Amino acid sequence: MKALKRHTGLSHVFIVTDSDESFKAMAAEVREVVGRSNPDLQVVQLYRDYLVNFMINNRQDNASHARLGTVPGA
Repeated sequence: MKALKRHTGLSHVFIVTDSDESFKAMAAEVREVVGRSNPDLQVVQLYRDYLVNFMINNRQDNASHARLGTVPGA
């Protein structure tokens, strides 16, 4: 929260949790702390499985590019 407090112009805050209740509590705290200085702020819940899947896919993509000698995004 200390780091968020120092910023303005934030558009999104992503909270990683599988608990809907925890997300609601944390989102309310985020909005309370930085909402006034970031009026268009969107607080988004990301589930742990989403990030795990992203990391697995990212590793597979990087391994494929390494085998082929290509650069991702090039």
